[in-house]
Amino acid sequence: MSNEVVHRLFKLALEIGKREQSSGYAGIGGVLGPYSWSFLEHLNELPEEGKAELLHALIKRRFAKEGISSPESSISEAEQLEINHWLRHNNSLHGTRTVGFFAWSEREELFLNDKPLIKLASKQNIRRSVTDALKRSTVQIQMKVDSTAEVRWQSTLRNRFTVDGWMDFGGAEQATSFFVVHDGKRPLHVPTSLLGILGIGQDTWEFIKDGQENICSSTSIDFFAEVCTAVAEIKL
Repeated sequence: MSNEVVHRLFKLALEIGKREQSSGYAGIGGVLGPYSWSFLEHLNELPEEGKAELLHALIKRRFAKEGISSPESSISEAEQLEINHWLRHNNSLHGTRTVGFFAWSEREELFLNDKPLIKLASKQNIRRSVTDALKRSTVQIQMKVDSTAEVRWQSTLRNRFTVDGWMDFGGAEQATSFFVVHDGKRPLHVPTSLLGILGIGQDTWEFIKDGQENICSSTSIDFFAEVCTAVAEIKL
């Protein structure tokens, strides 16, 4: 059953990848953190066709690590070279710029330079926005923990799988989120998130300005609902 969950999440990732391509990578851009900013900056270096190919390759790489082995998940030598190129991306643009400090992208570099002048969203307000979004969600939610350090919730699906959601406020970041599918006894895949399922990185939120809390909450809870819908289709 674990294998079926991983394959269904792989299918979901491919669907999201196509949607991102058609929307100009709007969903990825909605994750206000270093991985998304770096990835989008790297895409600007690529031709239009290369953008979709890189994202597809990263999805395949992510699920190959979970044991999917098929022609659909096979990574070519050219794709691996593009992945390696992306993994070396930072604000030095692969060594072509002289930089005073390390950041994942030029955009992050500028943000960090201006950070003393920026009013960031508080963890308290982000948490409030997340709990409000959970109350509005079309998915039936059972709240597990609602504290200053974290919010944990769970949805039990019609096929008896459960999907757990977690938003952590205890780290140096403003927030970090991930989700995992259980069969009642054990997790059935590597914990994931929007960027995680696409093979880009974690949904690590570090650049939320005051007034942008809803971007974090809506992105996270909407993706949670997508995972629930996808996993609910698995027949026992």
